[in-house]
Amino acid sequence: MLGLLITFIIIPIAIGLQLEEYDIDSSLFIPAFTAVIGSFGLYFLRQWRRRKRIETALEAELNQMSDLKSLPDNLGELEPAPPDDDIPAEVVPTPEALPTDVYDSNLPELSLLHSWVYRDVVGFYTQLKRHKPTLREIHLQKEEEDITMSNQEDLYREAEELKEKRSKLLRKLG
Repeated sequence: MLGLLITFIIIPIAIGLQLEEYDIDSSLFIPAFTAVIGSFGLYFLRQWRRRKRIETALEAELNQMSDLKSLPDNLGELEPAPPDDDIPAEVVPTPEALPTDVYDSNLPELSLLHSWVYRDVVGFYTQLKRHKPTLREIHLQKEEEDITMSNQEDLYREAEELKEKRSKLLRKLG
């Protein structure tokens, strides 16, 4: 607030006083000052609109990941649970059901998000992308091939956390 006060009131008054001291026509200063302030205003408006578009797109992508809601419950019902047995393909979503296209295509733009949203978006998608190869292996597994059990254990342990991170992000973006 103090910055706005200085920018819009104090600096123009000080410059106006200096212009009168040197006998410079202050009517030239007003349009120039208006143009500079207008340019900054337009810049911030465009940044705000870009951030809103990214937030809306991420929210839409997160809404498509509804399979994450039931993942912890599905994994919790397994008997025996990993590491004692492999996770069957029927209880986990396919990697395609958990899209990351919006995130991937907007990586350079994510810095427009507020820091508390940015941190959560990157944390969620990093964890999700770490588990997508495991999901792919589970759905493509053949009888003679074994999936790395530690990856399945990680997925089993972190399913609830993924669900909670998604819900938290939806609340922040919505």
